Amino acid sequence: ILLKRIEPEHGSVKLGTNLEIAFFDQLRSQLDEEESVVENVGQGSDHVEINGSRKHIIGYLQDFLFTPDRARTPVKALSGGERNRLLLAKLFTQPANLLVMDEPTNDLDAETLELLEDLLLNYSGTLLLVSHDRSFINNVVTSSIVFDTDGELREYVGGYDDWLRQRTETQNNKPKVETKPAVEKPANKPAKKSTLTYQEKLDLEALPAIIEKLEMEQETLTAKMSEPDFYQQEADKVSQVQQALSELEAKMSEAFERWELLEEKANS
Repeated sequence: ILLKRIEPEHGSVKLGTNLEIAFFDQLRSQLDEEESVVENVGQGSDHVEINGSRKHIIGYLQDFLFTPDRARTPVKALSGGERNRLLLAKLFTQPANLLVMDEPTNDLDAETLELLEDLLLNYSGTLLLVSHDRSFINNVVTSSIVFDTDGELREYVGGYDDWLRQRTETQNNKPKVETKPAVEKPANKPAKKSTLTYQEKLDLEALPAIIEKLEMEQETLTAKMSEPDFYQQEADKVSQVQQALSELEAKMSEAFERWELLEEKANS
């Protein structure tokens, strides 16, 4: 909806004026498989303009860990990690004041991840990021928009760990409402505590293993989609894998939400 690729089913969307959006697509559909790395980034030019200054494209691509020989390689021969680096290199040549990134850390090695963090920390525009990488979120973002367990959408200052801390502080600081019972309870009768049901205890114990299994399945599908010949298959086979990944991520989201809800209830 933000990228104007689909219309909202309900409500309305108001976009700011002079908005220039650059989009990082985790499926890398913006890359031309038949063209080389240089051709994908340079678009026929030997130079790119970065932050108001011209830079030779080979030198620019070396900043993204492409050797001169590798920079002339067709995209279809690149690994998944190299394709992500190429997409990042192409993305940062675009004049944009809003950068939208969908799971940018998938398939990135430690060196490329560090490069990406540096690029984003020095980015002068606004970044809208979706990621399962909590460390990456902690290192990069200045605020987090979260669907809390009560179904409300709230904004918190900082990253994932900051959200957890603020959520805990908010719960601890809620005013205590005291009411006097109509009939005094015996002094030696302990207050009833909120506890998990037997089934909820079983669910809480099982969820970490379930989430780990889902994450492994996600890695397998992501690696499959990163193979050089993945998009050379028939369109329906590509679509099936993409749909499977989408359904898997929805299950992961539900599992994380259930886990956090039960943890919160167990500790209340």
